[in-house]
Amino acid sequence: MINTLADITRTHRIDRPDEIALRVPDQRDWTFEQLDTDACTCANALRDAGIGEGGRIAFLAKNEPEFFLYLYGGAKLGAVSVAVNWRLAPPEMEYILNHSEAKVLLIGQEFLAHLDEMNLETVTKVVVVGEGGDRESYVAWIDSAASEDPQVEVGWTDTSYQLYTSGTTGLPKGVELTNRNFFEMLPAASHEWYFDEESVNLVAMPLFHIAGSGWGVVGLYNGGTNILLREADLVELLRLIETYEITNALLVPAILQFLLITPEAQETSFSSLRCMVYGASPITEEVLAGSMELMGCKFVQVYGLTE
Repeated sequence: MINTLADITRTHRIDRPDEIALRVPDQRDWTFEQLDTDACTCANALRDAGIGEGGRIAFLAKNEPEFFLYLYGGAKLGAVSVAVNWRLAPPEMEYILNHSEAKVLLIGQEFLAHLDEMNLETVTKVVVVGEGGDRESYVAWIDSAASEDPQVEVGWTDTSYQLYTSGTTGLPKGVELTNRNFFEMLPAASHEWYFDEESVNLVAMPLFHIAGSGWGVVGLYNGGTNILLREADLVELLRLIETYEITNALLVPAILQFLLITPEAQETSFSSLRCMVYGASPITEEVLAGSMELMGCKFVQVYGLTE
């Protein structure tokens, strides 16, 4: 039974080890066995870096597959992942990293210049996705770590994930999500969103948002395949829907609006789509009706808060 983030890869490794869990188009696939093994390796590297139960580990990069290895690796230790909005200015990033008391930072190489502008008070380890230059790369960091599952007991009410609000009326607030927050919601939500173990789930929204990382958790929780889009390139998004026969997706109304005026959309087959979930901002009747006509699948509106 899946009651914690750590249970997702651990359970599906047993039940469906050879099924594709995570696919980065034209780059690499991870089976559930490979995903869990890499998460275990990451967990041991994190433990070697001093991370224990409740420790904060931060991620500052675009939609990279290492996020999921890091998320589930941290979960195996009872650590708490903090995904930082890469669209922020360096002082805003610095505030979140210091406020969360993150100890390990996994950062995309394109944001290293931002890092040079920050004064980080609690980060003791920086690991780079991609070429690290003078800093340690993710590949080098996990190279010598053990691959055994640490088997740390993690509780139902333990915090597993920490998101930050947009800070519209003040400084961003750190919102703690527990395993209970996730797994009391997911069984019912999965049904409402037409998920099952055959789902091919498009993860296209930024991972620092619940519509990105949380949506990715939904796909893997159900034993389906996540197709990861690094950033919202509309033509590439359309290609992925047709090429990989996407069944489930979550997009914000602005993306749907732009898709309607993208010429390639009229030539794309959406026949595999079961359900398009949309939310995070208002949608006009014109965009909703046009999208429903274009895609011909179920549309489900969601309303949520970081909280």
